[in-house]
Amino acid sequence: MTTVVLMALMVLPTVTRLGEAESAGPFLEAAVRILLGVPVVVLLFLPESTAWFDRER
Repeated sequence: MTTVVLMALMVLPTVTRLGEAESAGPFLEAAVRILLGVPVVVLLFLPESTAWFDRER
């Protein structure tokens, strides 16, 4: 759960920065952050991922 919250805190502010970008540099940085952050959040919600975290220790 902590990873999901941290990734959301990384991706959500970047979306607003994406709309405010005036040049290619900030736009590219925001796009890369989104492209790297969203798959992590999506993969954490896969059944295989939740099963790994719910395994018996």
